[in-house]
Amino acid sequence: MNDSTKTKKALMVAHASSVIHNFNMRNLEILTFQGFELWVAANFDDASPMAVNKSKTFRSTLESLGYHTVSLPLSRGIGRFGENYSAVRTLRALHRRVGFDLVHIHSALAGVLTRVAIKKKSAYIMYTAHGFQFESGGPLRDWLVFFPIEWALSRRTHTIITMNAEDTVLSRKFFRPANTIEIPGVGIDFDRFSTISQDPLTKAIKKTELGFPHDAKLAVSIGEMIPRKNYLTIIRAIAEVRDPDLHYVICGSGQLWPVLQAEVETLELCDHVHMVGHTDVFPYLEAADFAIHLSLREGLCLGGLEMMAAGLPLIASRIRGLADYHEGDLSGFLISRPKSVPDTVEALRLMGSMSPEQIQRIGAHNRGIASQYTHARADEAMASIYGSLQLSSR
Repeated sequence: MNDSTKTKKALMVAHASSVIHNFNMRNLEILTFQGFELWVAANFDDASPMAVNKSKTFRSTLESLGYHTVSLPLSRGIGRFGENYSAVRTLRALHRRVGFDLVHIHSALAGVLTRVAIKKKSAYIMYTAHGFQFESGGPLRDWLVFFPIEWALSRRTHTIITMNAEDTVLSRKFFRPANTIEIPGVGIDFDRFSTISQDPLTKAIKKTELGFPHDAKLAVSIGEMIPRKNYLTIIRAIAEVRDPDLHYVICGSGQLWPVLQAEVETLELCDHVHMVGHTDVFPYLEAADFAIHLSLREGLCLGGLEMMAAGLPLIASRIRGLADYHEGDLSGFLISRPKSVPDTVEALRLMGSMSPEQIQRIGAHNRGIASQYTHARADEAMASIYGSLQLSSR
């Protein structure tokens, strides 16, 4: 397709600039090292989930690194017809002008629109599934709507990259002729989180530094405040536990902030549930005794891995992307019905009754699991995938 002396050109597409910022900067570095000239297409103008000024600053950062940027009018969910149509036209015109060798797509909506806009025969199409929109035990509606779309678009895809066992099995069974490759997520900064002490005295000091009682039972969650993160269930369970020593910190921000804040006030939990926004999670992980992640859907949950790397027991949902690495009682507690307040209450009470020695033992076990999901392992996987592409021979 291309003369071997020509610079290879790659396009990375996502619905939001935060997907590039949070998950793909290392992939851009790998592609640059392998000799690609890079374009990044995402929504750099929308206020969510990155603030507008941060998104525009990030766009300037990308351009200062030598990457070309294109803003697309994409949003969460299925988007709006006019904006989606405009995005397809923009992507199609961009490909005609540039002639990409590789197109790597992230996020569901971008995955649909990009594969409509750019034909498989004109570029190598790679799609990373950060958790398919349908899953085992999920709503029938999701299977009726999203599965046929993914099945059809897999015919327009060379490689599908998955991050959990369930998605891998589904993709290999149904989404042929696309090649399916599973990777260990995008990786975590294990070396940083693994330095956090599990010593109870150290944690007591860290708690007082953050304004908590030294003997508080401190739980922490990391993640954006969106419906699928299921924070309302946790907050309602904490209200029912009625443990005066239990404090819960949510590190994150998002569209549900006012809803969660209202629930906290209604349940009179302002002294026990602390919403600290998008902040450095490290001090809270240093002080925490255990972690909670009751998400309803994940690809491969990084927040859970970071909290496990910090040496914390984890209360988690028994869903794909969490159950892939959480080992049940050895890692904390897995809740099969993540929207069940009574089940969450039981897990919180059991966790709160654990001795410091039990917490340390589980935390050490979790740290060992998290060590398998490092940036280095993820980078090695992606470098191998990118490096194995035979673009010039197609």
